[in-house]
Amino acid sequence: LHLPPASTLGLAVLKDPTEVPMIGAAWESRRAQGTKMMQLLERKWYILSPNDRRVKLWDLVVIGALFYTSTVTPFEVAVVGGAAHASPLWFVGNLVDLVFFVDLCLQFFLGYFDDRLRMWNFDHRSICARYVRGWFCADLLSIFPFDEVLSALGGAGTKQVPFHLAQFLKLVRLASPRMQDRILMLLPVQISNQYKSLIKFVCALCLLIHLSACGYCLVAQLEHKYAPERATWLDDREKIHLDADSPSSVYFYAVEFSIFAMVLGYPRAEPVTQLEQVYAIAMLLLM
Repeated sequence: LHLPPASTLGLAVLKDPTEVPMIGAAWESRRAQGTKMMQLLERKWYILSPNDRRVKLWDLVVIGALFYTSTVTPFEVAVVGGAAHASPLWFVGNLVDLVFFVDLCLQFFLGYFDDRLRMWNFDHRSICARYVRGWFCADLLSIFPFDEVLSALGGAGTKQVPFHLAQFLKLVRLASPRMQDRILMLLPVQISNQYKSLIKFVCALCLLIHLSACGYCLVAQLEHKYAPERATWLDDREKIHLDADSPSSVYFYAVEFSIFAMVLGYPRAEPVTQLEQVYAIAMLLLM
């Protein structure tokens, strides 16, 4: 089929889409979007991909540090009473803080998957803006050395209580979805989402029992420091056969309290002081 030229039919020949205002504006908009997409996809040499093998190996180190923070740190603060300066626990704690500091810096150079655009984003400016608007302040708060700063400002005599409060700030990292995704990535791909949800629930339940037990010990420690004339559940040794000098004995009685709180009951190590009763009521309502 042979058609005559468009010019002989009185039709305008469109050589450049920008010649027509409406079509030109749409053309420029599409071209700008395409340019922006290319900038987001272009990965500089210093930008890392979450699928990089080095990043996955580093995630294992961070998960190990996170496990230490969620298990050993509450026990150290609430039951042991804090690690002495230059002790093994003190060195390990500083090493964990160093790992979290390196991970904080790494987040400024780690690409992410943009759910809105359904694509990977490796633009450095977008990565920094997203992290600063998100979990940067919480991550910085979790590694800030409050205990050392407060000790330097107020002297060694005023260190203990701020130290207890500051160390628990490290647990803020557990609430980060990024940390939870890192942990779930360790599971085999073949595991269904239902089993992943079950594993997540069991881990959260064990962590809640552990933190509740450490909190119960911490309440008694604070009572001993600020109201030594009051008898706490740690002092009722004849009734529960507690060895207050043994951290493991104190901890397991506190775990028993946490488990009983889940079924709305009181264990043998029942609360004695008013502060302990307030904490017990809060745990009964929460768990």
